Amino acid sequence: METITLNNIHVILGGQIILNEVNFEVHSGQVLMIAGPNGAGKSTLLDIFLGMVKPSKGRILIDRKKSIDNHFKLNMGYLPESLSFVDSLSGKQILSFFAKTKRVSKQRVEEVLSLIGLSQAAKKATRHYSCGMKQRLGLGIAILNEPKLLILDEPTTGLDKDGLKLLFSILEEWREKNRIVLLATHDLTMLEKRVSHICVINQGKVQVFDTPENLINAQGIPYRMSVTFKTDNKEMRQQQFLEQLDTFEHISYQFHRHQLNIYSDQKQLKQLVELWHQYNNIIATFSMTEPALNEVYEMILEKEI
Repeated sequence: METITLNNIHVILGGQIILNEVNFEVHSGQVLMIAGPNGAGKSTLLDIFLGMVKPSKGRILIDRKKSIDNHFKLNMGYLPESLSFVDSLSGKQILSFFAKTKRVSKQRVEEVLSLIGLSQAAKKATRHYSCGMKQRLGLGIAILNEPKLLILDEPTTGLDKDGLKLLFSILEEWREKNRIVLLATHDLTMLEKRVSHICVINQGKVQVFDTPENLINAQGIPYRMSVTFKTDNKEMRQQQFLEQLDTFEHISYQFHRHQLNIYSDQKQLKQLVELWHQYNNIIATFSMTEPALNEVYEMILEKEI
């Protein structure tokens, strides 16, 4: 499986348009984040892949040729937003049940239990599991058969530091092995460095589809740098620094006493860092804050569709 193509997907439920002309393509080795406000159509989009919702119009193509079939679904792993287990069963019993349905070996069950950090709790009933442990068990079920397509709905829910580390390692592994990940989330900040592409859906339509870097640059949100000068520096050197700063294009700055705040686009970053090194003897501190994806997201949603 090299590509998944969404071709003019429409979904109408109860007379209401849920998805409207959704078109995009995702390739092997990509992790696609699907974001959008509540009711935008994210979960419905995932349900189409799972066969729980049938498009009113359009179809999903695998490698631009065939539609989703049962064989394809066997190569799919899914983590739902809300998890519910038979609380009298142990984690190992639940994994073993899914292993049979997915035709996975007992050895793989043990591997997954170790991977998700539940080996020690494998024989405990899941009623004794914390929310984070249940989420890790859900991740284990999703990756049990090492699917070519991994679908994750709000995967960060309930995860602690170790759980997030597990999630990030899974996303990295799927990218390295040229598989595909689709994940729907509201947690853009936590995952923005872990995805290759972002699709923002609003009112049932794809508003943007691009890489995080391209989206940030397109919105023109500046990089923010803070410079403090040493209190014992020579005023002349400080003035020379500011004069050189004035020659740079696409930046603005505010200076008060020994504190300098600079706002720049990405093109000027290399020159600014070089300037910092050139005047390092008069600079006490230098820090930089990159534009955050959640800022970009808010700006995108504010635009008319």
